[in-house]
Amino acid sequence: MLSDDEVLMGMGIEQVQVRRGGFEILTPGLRATLENDGSLSIEQRIGAKRKLISCQLPAHLAPWEITQRTSFRYVLQGNGLRLTVQGDSVLVFSPQQHLRLTFYGYFQPHYIQEIRGNRLLLDPLGGCGFFSIPTRPTEVKGLDSDNWALRAHLARWDELWVSNFRFTNLHKTRLDPYFMLMIGILYNDF
Repeated sequence: MLSDDEVLMGMGIEQVQVRRGGFEILTPGLRATLENDGSLSIEQRIGAKRKLISCQLPAHLAPWEITQRTSFRYVLQGNGLRLTVQGDSVLVFSPQQHLRLTFYGYFQPHYIQEIRGNRLLLDPLGGCGFFSIPTRPTEVKGLDSDNWALRAHLARWDELWVSNFRFTNLHKTRLDPYFMLMIGILYNDF
């Protein structure tokens, strides 16, 4: 370990495997797999075990290397993008160049909220949020199905935080939109 971050409520990096230029990183809430061809897959591990989202990162970003590792986060650096995987099931995309990323979702959101491009997409088992710093518009298609797409354009030095959520009683819980979007506000330091 190069330095040490404080692990929050037991949410740390559980395991990291390096294989043929790719990486698999486990946290309590997710499995992030980055293949050497730029294929990124995120699986939810708590509440339900399922493929949640994926993204094909541009090929010119390879090769990838681990540049920081702590008990709370691993940082993967490519040619123009830093990807941080945190133990609290958040991925932080930090480009050093303009990038357009498309994320594909594999669940049908029952709860959808958007403020200034930040999006929260949830179903009864959990879901994900997309929060950019600074806020930027995002485009979505197909949110009425379990095969949707979200496009984000990131300028150099922006950040996109992608979070993984788990709910066990979403169908019994009244979700206040202002409460749920506080997550985005906290991440964006409004």
